[in-house]
Amino acid sequence: ALLDLDGDDVDVAAVCVQCCCAEAAYNAFYAELLRLWVSRAKQKRRAFAVKLASWDALKSLESPRKASNLAKLASAVLIGPGLVGVADLFKPVDPQAALTHTNTLCFATVLLRDLLQYPDPDFHAALRLAAPRDDQDDALAAGLLAFISTKLSPPRGLPDPAAFDRRKHLLYQAILDPAAFRDRSGPPSKQKKKKKKRGV
Repeated sequence: ALLDLDGDDVDVAAVCVQCCCAEAAYNAFYAELLRLWVSRAKQKRRAFAVKLASWDALKSLESPRKASNLAKLASAVLIGPGLVGVADLFKPVDPQAALTHTNTLCFATVLLRDLLQYPDPDFHAALRLAAPRDDQDDALAAGLLAFISTKLSPPRGLPDPAAFDRRKHLLYQAILDPAAFRDRSGPPSKQKKKKKKRGV
């Protein structure tokens, strides 16, 4: 019934996001539900509604558990399908909060660890959208770069931590020099044109 609901998109998205965050452990049911709901009709509008609901949840995180659930949901519904870029999800919070605030730190860690383990096509698609689109968001970019370089580490027990670190470097470069990564369908070429890089 939810998939055919004609009610307010923001309300539908908010209920799903809130229910997912409230679970004792991450429940992928909500991500699958939202993915189907977004894909059925009005994709851009519904994806925007999910982003707004995620922003609201991010601004009022009450525990690392809720932060982790929200990060996995956002990764599955927004980042993985290429509907929203990584930096865009962090717009409602102080970029330095990812370095200091426990719940935001948890959200950023879970989200980016998930991204760095995507299948190759999804990972490179996410790189093209990773950086802030607005040049005025240099503070946001700088906060993400600081988090990636100082706080983001491979999960325990990861079979290939070296591959994780290589992808982490690519994510860092995609935010530092976004022009080199946009409009590409695969891994970036080693021969890049000289472009103005973001200040860090």
